[in-house]
Amino acid sequence: MAKKIFATETEIAEFLRSAQAQLLAESHNLKKRKFQNDQADGVTLNFKLKEVKDDRKATITLSAQAYMKIFALVHTYSTEVEWHGVVERTAADAFYIKDVLIFPHKVTSATVISDQTEYEKWLDTLDDNTFNALRFHGHSHVNMGVTPSDVDMTYRYNILNNFGTPSETSDLFYIFLIFNKRGDISGEIYDLQNNALYSKSTTADEIKIVIEDCDWLTDFLDEAKKVVTESYGYSSYGGGSYGGNSHSGTTTTPKSTSPKRGAKAEARQGSLLDDDDTDDDYYAGVYGRYGGHY
Repeated sequence: MAKKIFATETEIAEFLRSAQAQLLAESHNLKKRKFQNDQADGVTLNFKLKEVKDDRKATITLSAQAYMKIFALVHTYSTEVEWHGVVERTAADAFYIKDVLIFPHKVTSATVISDQTEYEKWLDTLDDNTFNALRFHGHSHVNMGVTPSDVDMTYRYNILNNFGTPSETSDLFYIFLIFNKRGDISGEIYDLQNNALYSKSTTADEIKIVIEDCDWLTDFLDEAKKVVTESYGYSSYGGGSYGGNSHSGTTTTPKSTSPKRGAKAEARQGSLLDDDDTDDDYYAGVYGRYGGHY
């Protein structure tokens, strides 16, 4: 269930009435203790504003271009990497990420560090419409889980504190998402305009993520299905066939006759597949998500 970010006027008034009642009760107890010669002369109050939740949920739609950029960044880098996104609200509970923009930063295996001067120079290159639509921050956790760290949460609070207080005319929201190479996603939508905090994690499912249809990729896969025939005659990978020659037994990796071509192929493979996420089920799941949802 979505949480309310801040208390409403009605909730604050109810809280104050409750506090007043508790204060009056404690004051009477103080008089009673004094009458009984109790030396304690203080009043202890314990107030807590109740956390309010409701059944609202939200949807994030990623354009095919935005998703492909994110996929490429997450799977190309063996370090963390971060980006911003251009977002528009399409309904009270729906958001559309149109594009993803990469900005200057330094990366390590577990951290990202931005140079504030270079970052501000980058922001100055954006037109007003793009700047005002930068309402999405995403980053990769590489092969780790996608639970936000303390550093991640501090960054989020700093972003939100720059927004100020919501008003009836301001449309204040911000999206934070974390990805890893396994295809896991966690995130939050801080919708200050509608007083809702939506979460996506192992314990919360308040955000639905939809990938926009990629027409050319769908057409390509449809064509592939016409010419590719699945066969389950062999139980081992070595029993497959390439170029029409079928054989069984062990499989050796063919060597390129061109040293340069071979070096480039190895470099690409080392860049994109330098982790353990090369199992068939994983890639079948990832490539099957175009036009799908999480």
